[in-house]
Amino acid sequence: MPRSRTSSIGFAALRIAPKILLAILVYGMPLLGFWVASSLAAYRGGATWLPLVVGLVAFPVAPLAWDAFAEYRRRRRGGGKERILTFGDRLLLRTFAITFTLLVVLLAARPELAFVALSTRGDWMFDDRRGGIAEKSRRALFAAAQGLEWLYLLAHENRFAELVDEDGEKPDFPEPGATGSAPASTGTASARPAPPPAPSPKPDGQAAAKPAAPVEWPAPSELHPLVRDMPPDAERSYEAVATYLREREHDPRQRVKALHDWIADRVAYDAVALADDTIPTQEARAVFDARKAVCAGYANLLKAMAQITGDEVVVVVGDARTEVDEVGGGGHAWNAARIAGKWLLIDVTWDAGHVSGRAFTKRYGTLYLFTPPEVFGIDHLPEQASWQLRATPLTRGEFMRQPMLGADFFVRGFRLERPDRSQVTVSDALDIALDNPRGQFVNASFALKGAARNPANRCAIQNGRTVTARCIFPTEGAYSVLLFANTQEFGTFDHIATLEAVKR
Repeated sequence: MPRSRTSSIGFAALRIAPKILLAILVYGMPLLGFWVASSLAAYRGGATWLPLVVGLVAFPVAPLAWDAFAEYRRRRRGGGKERILTFGDRLLLRTFAITFTLLVVLLAARPELAFVALSTRGDWMFDDRRGGIAEKSRRALFAAAQGLEWLYLLAHENRFAELVDEDGEKPDFPEPGATGSAPASTGTASARPAPPPAPSPKPDGQAAAKPAAPVEWPAPSELHPLVRDMPPDAERSYEAVATYLREREHDPRQRVKALHDWIADRVAYDAVALADDTIPTQEARAVFDARKAVCAGYANLLKAMAQITGDEVVVVVGDARTEVDEVGGGGHAWNAARIAGKWLLIDVTWDAGHVSGRAFTKRYGTLYLFTPPEVFGIDHLPEQASWQLRATPLTRGEFMRQPMLGADFFVRGFRLERPDRSQVTVSDALDIALDNPRGQFVNASFALKGAARNPANRCAIQNGRTVTARCIFPTEGAYSVLLFANTQEFGTFDHIATLEAVKR
């Protein structure tokens, strides 16, 4: 019985379908390669047209040249057998070989940088565009970039994670939204967390042995009285310190604050060991004896002392961003404490002072003690998403797209109006606008990324209820812009934010 016409069409479709799918894959690969290369160029401040030229070489110039050369060699050898593959098939396979190789080399050379570039500037072609199509395309591009996070994680290493003390006990991971925090930020200025109320001063003359008032964020930058007045014989060991605090402070929030205060005040950051990559053991006892540590040591010591006081504290590892980091941040370790059934976030390292090169400057603070998750999560991204303590955790790409705003930015009452991303493209200058309800004074400076800062490179500032800054960049390239604030017009200004801009 002859086959029906319908069956013939069906078999033909089955034969053609794989070829169509292969063609889509192969000819779509140059576009993927161009997207990766151009996003890297946009992030680094390079020319986005250069990847287009390379893409045109990869397809169709190189495949056609390859086929022409192969045909030339075949004819010089006398023609040989008739070719099995058609010209279209050969072009398809050669295009696949070339573009696949280029893409693999591109991603393998700098996988971390490629992911950061795609996650922050993968939508560079829609920089100034808003509206339905642009927003849908932007979401699709960032979703595709997020699919490459595995490549980033494969190459990314947190050297502090291996220094964290493991006691064999698994922490009771919080469920998303365990703290009742606000939904995750989308990376726009309108989604920034609201500033906290101005802190009230701590009552004077508070007796050291009495429970202190509840700790709010930010707590006054004053050492807990028990830490401030602790006798020397109570500091023979970290067990002795913890026992002293346990016996005299019965409010759990104040007790954990006292532990935080003792470590932040008594332990210096080991900047030399970090710079020389000679970090010693970060076990709690070694840190206590040396009174020096890197972030893992600070976190280990807080956890060990909390075990003595009977408080539940765990070490959290992940990435954190400072004013000198790329937008993706670097390896870090911090803590979470469960008090009255609620998880709270703590970074003792950042409350101990700051590092510049091989020098550590002590500066006790409380900005990263019980910091709200929506503020803490702007510069801290834990490996375990549940430790974000958000109702909807951020993806790594969303974390990287957030402007780099420090906790002090929110304590001072600022709200970023523009830009709304960690890095943007500008034609000449970067315009910044801050809502400034408390009348703070702001200044800003800029430098090419990776270059030394020139005091002359300052942005024009207009202070007021709305602060505006205009940073005019002299040459093309990628720039970092640092914002500083003070309650007074003159004096010491504190770093509050870092923004990045690429001038073309």
